[in-house]
Amino acid sequence: LYPKSKEGTVAMTKDFRKKLHIGILVDQWLSEGTKTMFLGQETLAPDLYAKFYKKYDAHLMPVKFERIGRACKFEVSFGEEIKFSKDAPIEDMVQTVSDHITGYINEAPNSWLWIHNRFKHSIPEGK
Repeated sequence: LYPKSKEGTVAMTKDFRKKLHIGILVDQWLSEGTKTMFLGQETLAPDLYAKFYKKYDAHLMPVKFERIGRACKFEVSFGEEIKFSKDAPIEDMVQTVSDHITGYINEAPNSWLWIHNRFKHSIPEGK
C-alpha cells in the first residue's frame, strides 16, 4: 500500500521501475489529479497510471470487485486491457477510464462503497 502523497508516488514509481505490478484506485479524489466527468459530475481523478502508460509503456488492466449476494463476498474480474495511442492526451485517457468505472457502477451499484464524500471538494482554478 502506498500513501496518497508525494512520498507514496515516489515509492510507487520506484517499484514500477523494478517491474512490479501496481494497482491504483482510480475512483478516488486527488487534488493534484486531472479534471474529468465521473458519474455525471466534474471532479479530479488520479492520472499517474496515464503518465506511467506514456512514459514506461505500461499496461492498463481494469479490475473490478463485484458483490455476490448480500454476504460480504466479492468476485474479482479483469477487463480487457485499455489501450491508447502514445500521443493521446492525459485528459482523454483519464476520461476513458472514468467512463469505464461509471459503467461498472451502473451495472452493479450495490458493489460500490465510498466511506467519504467523493464529490465534496471544489475544483481549484486552472485544473
